[in-house]
Amino acid sequence: MTAKILLFDIETAPSITYTWGRWDQNIAPSQVIQESHMLCWAAKWLDSDEVFFDSLPNHKGYKRNPTDDSKIVKTLSDILNVADIAIAHNGDGFDMKWLRKQLAKYRLPNVSTAKTVDTLKVAKRYFNFPSNRLDELAAYLGISERKIKTDFNLWRDCMNGKVDAWQAMLDYNIQDLYPLEEVYKVLRPFMTNHPNVGVYEDNLQMSCPVCGGTELVKNGYYHTNLSRFQRYKCNDCGNQKIRGRTNLLDKDERKELLTNAL
Repeated sequence: MTAKILLFDIETAPSITYTWGRWDQNIAPSQVIQESHMLCWAAKWLDSDEVFFDSLPNHKGYKRNPTDDSKIVKTLSDILNVADIAIAHNGDGFDMKWLRKQLAKYRLPNVSTAKTVDTLKVAKRYFNFPSNRLDELAAYLGISERKIKTDFNLWRDCMNGKVDAWQAMLDYNIQDLYPLEEVYKVLRPFMTNHPNVGVYEDNLQMSCPVCGGTELVKNGYYHTNLSRFQRYKCNDCGNQKIRGRTNLLDKDERKELLTNAL
């Protein structure tokens, strides 16, 4: 068994409201005509060509109630329940929170995915990129896979039920997965808090905790005040912040070490 790593993205409709202006508005509940709802979602397993997706028009009852996203919320939660690690850009800040909001609305159980990787948070925490938007990250990192260019008319046309717009929206949603996957692969060796994929392996051989690769080479030592650990580099993903768990200094050697007084 290896870690089941899922990349996913959701597209949502905007809320419809009455306002008196276009800037810095405080919207009262009585001004809301229609709350936001999910339009579609797309997902793929890491390093797999197969793509999974769902959208509102795929289900019976869409024409009768085009804002009822309960069925696609359920299908997304079903695939997330299979994943060990879920990856999305702004996933912690938006996608997962938005999904849980809808799960609560429909009295559906929370997803069981225990670990998430938010590539937006990773970009902000470990780097100083000119922009942390997914497409800008892909451009800066020289990744050929890019987002499809579109504008707000696509969302409006979907909400108005235009068939061609729905196909374009799904294409847009699916395409986001490819730059997401490549950006994730470039950034993951820099992450010190990446979920340890090694714990999902049946064969507990020494492997990279970030990518699961076994092409490890010794790379000096990692030291604490009273310990020395073997350090490794992963030739599969480039991660150099790997260390063994065994202290290479025995008990007698540690006794000879001096430390500063408190």
